Amino acid sequence: MKTTTAIPIHVPRRYRWLPYLLIGVTILSIPAGIYLIRVIETHVVEVAGGGLKLAAAEVAEKLDRILFERKGDSLMMARVASLRTSDQKYLSEYLKWMKTTYSPVYQSLAVTDIQGTVLAATESSMIGRDYSRTGSFIAARATRRLDIADVEGFEVEESDVGTIVFTAPILDAQDRFQGVVIARIGVSFLEEVTTGTVRSLEARPEMGGRVEYQMLTKQGRVFVDSYQPHKGGINLKELGLPSVRLSESGVPGFLEEEHLRRHVQVVTGYAQTKGFGGFPGLGWSVLVRMDRQEILAPIHSYFWKVGIIGGAIWVPIMGVLLWVTTRMRKEHRQAQQESAWAKAAEAALLQSQERNRAIVDTALDGVITIDATGIVTDWNAQATTIFGWSREETLGRPLADTIIPGRDRQAHEQGIREFLRTGAGVILNRRIEIVARHKSGREFPVELAVSPAKIGDAYIFSAFIRDITARRRAERRLVCQYAVTQALSESATLEEAVPKVLHAVGETLEWDLCVFWRVDKVSGVLRCLDLWSAPSVPPDPFIQATWQRVLTRGQGLPGSIWASGKSAWATDAETDANFSREAQARYVGFHGAFGFPILVGSEVGGVIEFCSRQVQEPDDELLKMMKDIGLKIGQFAEGARTEGVLRETEAQLRQAQRMEAVGRLAGGMAHDFNNLLTVIRGYSELLLGRLGPADAMRKDTEEIKKAADRATGLTRQLLSFSRRQFVETKVVDLNTLVANMDGMLRRLIGEDLVELSTGLDPSTCLMKADPGQIEQVIMNLVVNARDAMPRGGRLTVETKNVTIGEEVRLDAVGVAPGSYVLLAVRDTGLGMDAEVRSHLFEPFFTTKEKGRGTGLGLSTVYGIVQQSGGSITVESAPGQGAIFRIYFPRVEQEVSEVRAGAETTAQAPGHETILLVEDEPAVRGLVHETLRLQGYTVLVARHGIEALLASAKCVGPIHLLLTDVVMPQMSGPEVAEKIQIARPEIKVLYMSGYPDHPVFDQDGVSHLMGFLQKPFSPPALAQKVREVLDSVKVA
Repeated sequence: MKTTTAIPIHVPRRYRWLPYLLIGVTILSIPAGIYLIRVIETHVVEVAGGGLKLAAAEVAEKLDRILFERKGDSLMMARVASLRTSDQKYLSEYLKWMKTTYSPVYQSLAVTDIQGTVLAATESSMIGRDYSRTGSFIAARATRRLDIADVEGFEVEESDVGTIVFTAPILDAQDRFQGVVIARIGVSFLEEVTTGTVRSLEARPEMGGRVEYQMLTKQGRVFVDSYQPHKGGINLKELGLPSVRLSESGVPGFLEEEHLRRHVQVVTGYAQTKGFGGFPGLGWSVLVRMDRQEILAPIHSYFWKVGIIGGAIWVPIMGVLLWVTTRMRKEHRQAQQESAWAKAAEAALLQSQERNRAIVDTALDGVITIDATGIVTDWNAQATTIFGWSREETLGRPLADTIIPGRDRQAHEQGIREFLRTGAGVILNRRIEIVARHKSGREFPVELAVSPAKIGDAYIFSAFIRDITARRRAERRLVCQYAVTQALSESATLEEAVPKVLHAVGETLEWDLCVFWRVDKVSGVLRCLDLWSAPSVPPDPFIQATWQRVLTRGQGLPGSIWASGKSAWATDAETDANFSREAQARYVGFHGAFGFPILVGSEVGGVIEFCSRQVQEPDDELLKMMKDIGLKIGQFAEGARTEGVLRETEAQLRQAQRMEAVGRLAGGMAHDFNNLLTVIRGYSELLLGRLGPADAMRKDTEEIKKAADRATGLTRQLLSFSRRQFVETKVVDLNTLVANMDGMLRRLIGEDLVELSTGLDPSTCLMKADPGQIEQVIMNLVVNARDAMPRGGRLTVETKNVTIGEEVRLDAVGVAPGSYVLLAVRDTGLGMDAEVRSHLFEPFFTTKEKGRGTGLGLSTVYGIVQQSGGSITVESAPGQGAIFRIYFPRVEQEVSEVRAGAETTAQAPGHETILLVEDEPAVRGLVHETLRLQGYTVLVARHGIEALLASAKCVGPIHLLLTDVVMPQMSGPEVAEKIQIARPEIKVLYMSGYPDHPVFDQDGVSHLMGFLQKPFSPPALAQKVREVLDSVKVA
């Protein structure tokens, strides 16, 4: 059994208030109408007042212009009269002509003589009249200027009409007073001007009455009045009329006031004459007025007509409205009863729809429904979050116009048509990843699943969408980190790794341009090491400018990152003041940019900068990831640099070991050669001493001596390389040495091709070395640089103080930490490769063609630097020139005085006894012969033991022990030590090709007094022996 539940329906009584509303509106319309009338009346009065104000201003302006013209006429007549003062007839005719021509302006015109008697006038009755006592005549004669008299009293001699009098002085060529011209202008003429303006105002349609006017003098006296009976005897200023008082301000206006005579409300427009051109004006007040009632009469008539007609219409309408209201109320109650059940059913349906809507809106995925034509029929809240389009914006619009990129819209529409035709779709009922379009225009990845459903005969499509931007970003960043790690692991140097890193980061993170800026420590700037650009970015001015750009610390985005050592982000490069290339960025369309530092140890070694054509908001996670990548690159650079320094150090160690071995060999060879050269040079000099100047063998002997001298130079260079050359160290100023050599160096290199420049730091400290050897170092390096620039170039010699710390430096590999004086020789020549650099300091190694150079220049430099306690490094590459850096230990002593060379003087014959110890027979024979010829008694020994026996056998004194240093069985210092035990007074002179023997570290042995370096000549031997014998032995 079915049961039916009755739903009680309460039908409210609608529209009961409608009749009362109509009555209330009718009652309220009456005061509203009255108020509206008042507003309209006020507006009409303001319009009329504006017209009266303009009329008053127009009259005042016309008066000013008329009086200005009359002023000019008076001055003109005075000039004419000054030319014909004595011709009364001409003046009378001229005045009459002026009055007739300008009629009715002038009431009368007259000319007086210097005593004020009228000579000529337009009225014969004025001739002979005396004006000398009038104020105008007196003022014109005294000031020599035009005098204007305001409106005179109405009781005047000529007539009972007021006038304005212009009195112009007549002056001759010497500016002497000759009389005056008197011009009287009637007030009636001025009143005609006012009347014309007033009549045109009365003719206007909005002015419905008579217009009154008055003209007042500056003192307030009425001299023109449209109401004639009251003209002349009233002073409105004294009566306190408001319009008169306001007119004195000089600003035209209008106001409502009470008429003094008729005591009704009038609207008065007022103005004041202010002059025109050079005419100052008389300050007259012009009043133009109308009765307020006459102004409002037309509108009042119109209101009465409208009121009668409106009443006739409103009453029937009210009746009809009341009838319609009653009928409406009845029909409304019936409709409410019929729709009650429908509303209840609709409420239930809406409740169900709201439940479904709540389920869809709270879904984590975006849900979009379209019909078979592609029109959006449903759109949930998550879809709004994902795509930025609100539900109201999308409903009823094609889906292709909202979230599908332009390139995919045709495929979307084709897919719908294909499904409707075949019932199959490529993307239906499965999850796929595609690119969607946001409301802002940006594209982003989404995961999409589309399910079709048939409702009746029509299909609908439900799309479930999930934003996977964050997931893709995380994936790309993982790929980026892996790619960077792989690039670093596959590279040996930073230069090799940078292109791979930029390509990996730019491609995986989808930025358009990546730039690696490297810190140039020498010049203190950032330079572009490499860059990567997306295929869609053409070679444009921005990329070219980036390659060529040099940034200082704090300049631009990379410079600021270098200065702060922290990452930085530019949301839009076009508006960011810190982006120094905004003009080029604007040209190519770059907007977003960011960068991060590459920390190598504790210093910023470079900056990586990224640019995008999209405006990019700061991404803290990306910056954090890039910071980690920057640390990886910095650690790689530090490791690569350390590894490079290690390889360079190992190479230098191998080079030093090889050089040490070669040096020992060279030193030994030089010692043996020195013995031979001593014999050759010595005997050639002895032979030359015995040959006469014309002897045929003298030339051959001289050639032998020259060859020996050249060989001596070669052995000296070998000794320099092996660090066994005799040195005389002093505290020297490197700047002074370089400056003193400037002229010689310029002559040496020839400045027609090579430009020589010096950069000497004034604060350069002192060092300790042999000045001659340092000069040889500089000369050898300069000659080497000159030869490396066959086509010319630039050669620079620099000095400065440097301090080497514990950190790794590629420009000072192998240099111990400490304070140094740096000598740098820089050229722009051909440069050297690694193979040449590895053999650079080896004796007899040269890259020059045969016959040019001995191959000992740089090896000599190497030996001198090592002997001076310094270090030398070379930086060079093919085609990039070379830089030789020499580090000398810095000292704080005073500069040593340069000792003048001893003068060679003729030696007196000797008589002392000398013990000669030399293991080389040829040298021993030469020395013996030389000393014997000098008169000495020579005891000869072949080695140390024989020397001890000779000393023991000799009963007399032995004044000098002349011994070689290096000998078999017993060295020279050991022989000297044993002989000095028995003969403490004996003096010792060593001779050797080894100046660095340990004997020179013993007390009392002087490099200058106790040593003779081989090879030597007989005169040098005799002089040195004499010096030692004559010296005082140190106890």
